[in-house]
Amino acid sequence: MDTHAIAIMKRARYPAISLRNRGSRTLALVTALSCAACVTVQLPRGDSVSSSGAPAPAAASRARADTLAASAAALLRAGDTTAAIAAYRLAMAADPTHAAAGSLITTLYDAGHTHAALALGAHYRQHGPRNPRALFRYGWALGYTWQVDKAEAVFRELIGIDSGGIYEGWGHGELAYLARARGNAAEAIRQMELAILARPDDQISRVGLATMLLDAGRPHEAIPLLELALSRDTLARGYGQLPAQLLLGSALAAVGDTIAGRALLARLEPRMRNFAPSRRMQLYLAQGRREDALSLAQQTPVISLYGGPEPNDRLLAPLLGEPRYEALLARSRASIDARRRELGLRAIVTPR
Repeated sequence: MDTHAIAIMKRARYPAISLRNRGSRTLALVTALSCAACVTVQLPRGDSVSSSGAPAPAAASRARADTLAASAAALLRAGDTTAAIAAYRLAMAADPTHAAAGSLITTLYDAGHTHAALALGAHYRQHGPRNPRALFRYGWALGYTWQVDKAEAVFRELIGIDSGGIYEGWGHGELAYLARARGNAAEAIRQMELAILARPDDQISRVGLATMLLDAGRPHEAIPLLELALSRDTLARGYGQLPAQLLLGSALAAVGDTIAGRALLARLEPRMRNFAPSRRMQLYLAQGRREDALSLAQQTPVISLYGGPEPNDRLLAPLLGEPRYEALLARSRASIDARRRELGLRAIVTPR
């Protein structure tokens, strides 16, 4: 355990979260391409029950779900989203506790089936069985549709349900990003500290804490965390696949070590060709290539705005006020508002 985690442990407090009763034996799984279609999986009365209260699937069902989920992931990589969704549905039918449920929520959301994605997450939350990945991805989809209060409630529940597990730490991590979206830098740092306290060896949360410290203008504190992460994994990434190397290059430049920072970013660039446009824009800005970042902004349909309509990414902040970047933000807000209208929610207009 690193010294930062030890220091956190001395002062941190966990919120008291009660576990919900999940005694229902029937799981209604909304797994179709639209909210109008669903499949109901009846869990047999004779199934054994684990200590969590969820029926324990047979080994054969688990193996079948593993195979189907792997097939779905391969289909997604090949660009066949419809076939991937069908494979994830079959995996869930074989084993409703499988992580494929979370993957399906993400895939449905990314494919534009917002109502179906949220309905599936809501059914898992209400009826069970225990599936931390499904709850995690449900909270994630809520955050991306700017239903922040609901998202926070899901992540706080997840922290209690998966105590000691990876999703306890990642639940705190998502609460950190939602706090950042609210403009609460201190709470964002606190939640990332709790994520490391829950899972001291989790690289994603370590890089996540460095992200929040850098956002708060504290690069000297971010640098040791990033160096530690990269010493353990040269490809270390944080939430949203944010490369630790990109953050470290930016942090070094922020403390005046521009030469070392630029050298680090130059080594990273070949690996980032297939990254999301927002990540490449961050890289270009960190390298001082403002026009390249703006050109990419002009070519990008939308970027993610998690937790609200205002951008809160410090690495992209230098582009605020630039017409091409502002147009990208306008397209991104309109995209989320379209999803909100699909859900029967009020569209959010944020004039600048």
